Amino acid sequence: NIITTVKGQAIESNIDRRETFTPIEVACAVEILMKHELKANHVTLNINIPESYKGINIKGQMNNLVQVINNLIQNSIYSYQDIEDKIINLTIQKAERDTVFVINTKSEIKEFSTISLI
Repeated sequence: NIITTVKGQAIESNIDRRETFTPIEVACAVEILMKHELKANHVTLNINIPESYKGINIKGQMNNLVQVINNLIQNSIYSYQDIEDKIINLTIQKAERDTVFVINTKSEIKEFSTISLI
């Protein structure tokens, strides 16, 4: 699983490889690729996918989507430099006809910033 995930990220991004994948597959790829950076920066990543949405099929380029999510998580990690309780939430949910990926960071002062990808 780790080798497949890393290999997928190494493929040229300009190749149009539309595929079908699930929110669980996206979440697993993000976890595998971000594990070291999260651990090194003492950040907890919570992944939330409603039970009813875990098996839904998404059509597109999974590797590109994972790269965008990883970049947003990395930006969140860097914004957390002086905070002790570092928590990042990745929520994958359905909104009408679209799939929404929300990255939510919570700081000690209880402020939230949310980015949604459709």
